[in-house]
Amino acid sequence: MGDIQFPSIQEYSFEEDITPEEPGIGHEPEDGMEITRPRFSRTRTTYKRHWNAMPEADFLTFKNFYDNTIRGKSLVFVWNGVRGRIAQPYIAKRVSVSPNLYYVSVVFREA
Repeated sequence: MGDIQFPSIQEYSFEEDITPEEPGIGHEPEDGMEITRPRFSRTRTTYKRHWNAMPEADFLTFKNFYDNTIRGKSLVFVWNGVRGRIAQPYIAKRVSVSPNLYYVSVVFREA
């Protein structure tokens, strides 16, 4: 079986943040010094993407994909050539000027 693909819906309006994971690991013991080392695994990137006016049909397709296909952040899928998962629950609001449009915000993180 191939990778799960993000559904064919309207392209997102804009990408607000592209945040790379910190490539180092560190902690501060009680004496105040900071102990650090490089991360040995690869660093991942997190993308925050928004739709300003997603049509209701696309929203229902997205919601079905989220709820039934990937089951929230349970499964990895491919979106624009990047393998990842939803990092936190999506935010959806009806757009005030039209009851058939939604503002949707999604945080996607590389797997």
